[in-house]
Amino acid sequence: LTFTSSMKFLQFSIVVSFSLCTIGNALNCPPLEMNGSSQYELVSRLTHRCRYDPQVRPVLVHGEPLAVRARLYIYHLQMKHSTALQFKVQMLVQLRWKDERLAYSNFSQMTELIGQRPIVDRVWRPHIFGSNEHESSLMGLTFTDQVISITPHGDVLYSARFHTKLRCETEEGKFPFDYQTCHLIMNNWRYNLTYVVLQWEGSKPVLMTPDVSSLTEFDLIKLDTITSMDIKGKRDSFLLSTISEDCDGWSHRYQSHNDSAGDGYNSCVIRKSSLIVVFNFARKFGFYFWDYYVPSVLLVVTSWGTFWVDPEVVPCRVWLATCTMLGFFGLGVMNDAMPKLTQLKMNDIWFIGCNLFIFLSLAEFAFVNIVHRQETKHIPLKRASSKYILKSSLRTESIPWKRKSSSCPSSPELRRQRKTALAAKRRQQKSVAFDLAMEDLNIDVRMRRQLSRRRQAFAGTHMTNIEMANWIDRRSRILFPVAFIIFNLLFWSAMFI
Repeated sequence: LTFTSSMKFLQFSIVVSFSLCTIGNALNCPPLEMNGSSQYELVSRLTHRCRYDPQVRPVLVHGEPLAVRARLYIYHLQMKHSTALQFKVQMLVQLRWKDERLAYSNFSQMTELIGQRPIVDRVWRPHIFGSNEHESSLMGLTFTDQVISITPHGDVLYSARFHTKLRCETEEGKFPFDYQTCHLIMNNWRYNLTYVVLQWEGSKPVLMTPDVSSLTEFDLIKLDTITSMDIKGKRDSFLLSTISEDCDGWSHRYQSHNDSAGDGYNSCVIRKSSLIVVFNFARKFGFYFWDYYVPSVLLVVTSWGTFWVDPEVVPCRVWLATCTMLGFFGLGVMNDAMPKLTQLKMNDIWFIGCNLFIFLSLAEFAFVNIVHRQETKHIPLKRASSKYILKSSLRTESIPWKRKSSSCPSSPELRRQRKTALAAKRRQQKSVAFDLAMEDLNIDVRMRRQLSRRRQAFAGTHMTNIEMANWIDRRSRILFPVAFIIFNLLFWSAMFI
């Protein structure tokens, strides 16, 4: 009996205490009707703990999810290249929703309640955060960086200045003529789609100052605003992995019951509402065009100058080819500003192509110098065509080399010997031609034609090594520019088409 009596007394005490607390709160709850009250006093009465809980979201009459509408004012953008593309944003965020608990049209004549930090802390606010941010902070150290306004019918407008650093999914394949797409993703942290839905304002949800669209290295060419519902069902791996839940291993999933394509996109579930700002940037390529591409073209063209230099002037040709090669390597400083990526970029293709043209001009000089330094003699050809001329010039094992001078290969002594040999051979050829001409006087017309064809065949199927070297240089003057023009047509077509 003692235990039963004690339990009854405890239950009675609890009921009495709860009743007294309820009556006390009711007695301590200030009335809303108060003439001449200030804004802070009215907000304090509206948000008193007896009638308002800032941790509980507003509940609509019909049980629909609370709509929170957003608008952004962006007044500073800054792009930064590191191992990944990042950009900094300074913006003013405005969120608008309806909280009928704060309506005061029935007991106050005020048209609007505006307050700063002390009033902001007393009102419920949606929990918004950036899904793809590296860091974020509320700007400023004073209360003026957060402002809230309440209309007589309970419409709440919350404004705050934020500074955030975001990461982008880079596509550097066509650097420096590339386009980059970056996202500012704002997610609702606490409530799912059943309770809170984030929406953009109907007209101009994102506004910017005029100087924001032109950055140091990029131009902002387009800006779009979408929500998480707009990308549902689309195959955007970055956005889906950022805003979705229950997507563990989606990129490695080959087949699922609801995914006929086998890529796992339909296995992602979007449970919370998100707002997304899509920034489309175009890189300013003027710096790279005038400081890299134009000089590299000039260096390639300069390397062809060796084709017009006499093969005997070896130091000049070596100096010209070597300097163009080293100068082109010096232009590679442009890559220092590039993020370190493993994929092949278009500027890498350009670098390899131009480097190959300069190297081939150097190789052409070495080949011509080898042919030119052979002993001067007539080399028989089956036909006067490029195929047989190059084939004959490569057969160097059966052609003796000239004795080199004690100094350099282009010494005056060696040049005099060559000139003497050439003069002797020309006199011999003239003598043969004179004898043939005298013989032509004593034969008929038919024999003259046969003999003429024989002389033409004799002249067209023999070349000296010096003539071969000059012939290779003449052909290179045409072949190299034509090949470089074709390379440019293919490269720039792939870049811009």
